[in-house]
Amino acid sequence: MKKISLLTLIFAFIISSLAAQETDKAKTILNDLSAKIKAYNSLKIDFVYKMQNKQEKIDQTINGTLYLKKEKYRLEFSEQIVICDGKTTWTYLKDANEVQINTVEESDDAITPQNIFSLSEKGHRSKLIREGEEKGKKVNVIELIPTEQKQYYKVRLNIDKTTNELVSAVVFDRNGTTFTYELTKMQPNITIAEDKFTFNAAKYPKVEINDLR
Repeated sequence: MKKISLLTLIFAFIISSLAAQETDKAKTILNDLSAKIKAYNSLKIDFVYKMQNKQEKIDQTINGTLYLKKEKYRLEFSEQIVICDGKTTWTYLKDANEVQINTVEESDDAITPQNIFSLSEKGHRSKLIREGEEKGKKVNVIELIPTEQKQYYKVRLNIDKTTNELVSAVVFDRNGTTFTYELTKMQPNITIAEDKFTFNAAKYPKVEINDLR
């Protein structure tokens, strides 16, 4: 019995040591990714967005474009545009010709275009779970688990091993929905006009303005 107990302790130590190594590897990869993104003056990303929930029979796929400049961003979809200048957010609904205006509020529960690249810096445990392949690229698959209760319980990042760039991200919601972002093209340090990050009502005739601030 003593021998069995000793072996159990040894195996437990080995497993915990390996887990710690995988955590350290994940932190290094994520820190490098975050530093790389922060070093860009601007960024344009074309991506495919998927929302899926088997139980609710939801399977939606749309293309999108993200313009990112420090704390500012602009998200363009076929049906809506989301604009943020760091202080105010405008959500324009094309079909309704309506814009909703909100004040930006920091939320530990929200995943935004800015923080998806730096989730590991606060409030998450990270672990390199495996090395794999996605769309012909060798990737490090890293999972982030929030340290506090959130609407989502896990985020999985696939990061290119060669370029250390994000290939895709999957957010696992507690209601059974998964949100997948597949990056198809990334253009760093391009010129982006400042008016991309504000909503000009004059460009949208008869737009209904719903100010929720």
